[in-house]
Amino acid sequence: MDDHGHGTDHELAGVAKSVAAAVQGRNHTVVAAESVTAGNIARTLAAAPETSGWFRGSIVAYQTMMKRQVLGVAAERIITAQCAQEMAEGALRLTGADLVVAVTGVGGPEPEEGQPAGTVYICAGDKDHLRSFVHQFEGDPETVVHLATLHALQHLMGAALSLKSEAQRGRES
Repeated sequence: MDDHGHGTDHELAGVAKSVAAAVQGRNHTVVAAESVTAGNIARTLAAAPETSGWFRGSIVAYQTMMKRQVLGVAAERIITAQCAQEMAEGALRLTGADLVVAVTGVGGPEPEEGQPAGTVYICAGDKDHLRSFVHQFEGDPETVVHLATLHALQHLMGAALSLKSEAQRGRES
């Protein structure tokens, strides 16, 4: 953390390198669907090693219209686990990637849809196993974006390790 309580880019880079290590050599590809992080996940993953071999890209759907028209989100409310999952499903459908992470939430400083600032929903996994998570982060919008990015990458890392384990179990059968 820096002097203002924000995480560092170095912290994000370390997790991105771990994601890269987990997917490289396994022919796994990654896509992100971002709202509250507004491209920060893509920026972080793009700086990881050998990104062009495994990172398909990110769909930044900040406004509700983009979530609906591009990603096919049907959820009535956007700051929900359902919306995060629909964003993830849409990104997988559009890109054919193996792994996905999707993020929606309230950066702040004001509440939205009855959710307090700092509420973030993350969905990560593959087409067969998507898991949703909810986080409540404290801080200004910059801090919320940083923390949402960090946790999204950590959940993506968990999904990558889980997919790797399943692939290994399948070869052992």
